Amino acid sequence: MGDLVETITSGSRDWAQYYANDGAKFIRMGNLSRDSFELKCTNIQFVHLPERTEGTRTNLITDDLLFSITGEIGLLGLIPSDFGEAYTNQHAAMIRFISLVRGFFIPYILLTTYAKKYYKISQRGMKNSFRLDSISAIPLPLPPLAEQHRIATIVESSFTIINAIERNKTDLQSVVAATKLKILSLAIRGKLVPQDPNDEPASVLLERIRTEREKLVKVGKIKRAMGERVVVRGGDNSYYADVPGSWVATQLKDLAAPERNSFADGPFGSNLKKEHYTHKPEVRIIQLSNIGESGWRNENKKYTTFVHLKTILRSKVSPGDIVIAKMMPAGRAVEVPDMDNSYVLSSDVIKFVPSMHVDKRFLLYAINSSAVNMQILNEVQGIGRVRTSLGKMKKCYIPIPPFAEQLRIVTAIDMAFEQLESIVVTLT
Repeated sequence: MGDLVETITSGSRDWAQYYANDGAKFIRMGNLSRDSFELKCTNIQFVHLPERTEGTRTNLITDDLLFSITGEIGLLGLIPSDFGEAYTNQHAAMIRFISLVRGFFIPYILLTTYAKKYYKISQRGMKNSFRLDSISAIPLPLPPLAEQHRIATIVESSFTIINAIERNKTDLQSVVAATKLKILSLAIRGKLVPQDPNDEPASVLLERIRTEREKLVKVGKIKRAMGERVVVRGGDNSYYADVPGSWVATQLKDLAAPERNSFADGPFGSNLKKEHYTHKPEVRIIQLSNIGESGWRNENKKYTTFVHLKTILRSKVSPGDIVIAKMMPAGRAVEVPDMDNSYVLSSDVIKFVPSMHVDKRFLLYAINSSAVNMQILNEVQGIGRVRTSLGKMKKCYIPIPPFAEQLRIVTAIDMAFEQLESIVVTLT
């Protein structure tokens, strides 16, 4: 590449003393791009540079190419026409090509895996620095000039189409996400499927759960929960004033499995310390990052030991349990998958084990609906680490239809979501 340039130089240091609210543009690493050579101009710093200052040697002109030479090597930024007075710092090299080859062809070459392999070969030092002579030494395939122009034109046209597809894909995904929330909103208000007057009312279902809990209290297997249980029928609750008469709005704690005593032992945050973490895949720690918008995310794997698990058994989680985020995005819930590891909770999530008399899939959809989520978000607190609490989560109202209707609702939601995903796959 050195045979095709007029100048390769890097910027100078100590620019902070020249920072200003207006003036010449100052291009930094954050203004360069990874998968394109388009400058990012949303966060441009300005400078007032005195005459005869050393930094003036990087006064940028049209078609100068900036190439990052520290940190992540090979980020690019091509100076467009009419960009105005601009400079760069020591973290980027300024490459000024001879006039014949200025344009898009060589910048496109530098985006390829062919070129990037040379970036790795020539890096030096603990901070990944790249020398100017290493840039000069990059071998470039050079077609005839007319063919360079034809290649650059076709690649530019292709990128324009690809970018349009990506924008449309993003727009479509936003519409699909909003549509899913609307479907859940209709579902938990009894407007997604018709009611059947022959269904057993939800009040009978809740009474069955209460009776089982009382039996376990009497034989001493569980403790009676503090405070009275609150059950509110459809039109008496402000959150769900319009749900059908066969439904009941009740608090989350009243839907927990009595035999698992899900909320009797207080908070389920395990408060794990760094010394309890291990690289051995023994007990998987469920974290906030595992709760995705569309379900379980199997990433950011962290583990603790079987020995430590014995001291935090109250935080043990089983496959099939529901885990709910306490930290933002508070209220998002997923089902724990069946994997090879045992599970324990981090302090950023809680577990919820629903009663067998309520369909777990319905509860999962209900908790992730905007109406339930809004209750949770209205109760968050904190400044830096905004979160809700277990106690507030327990008091969150959930609309419960008859069991048979729960199953019809889940089937309808599954079918609608499957169709939406099929549309996304087809169009993108």
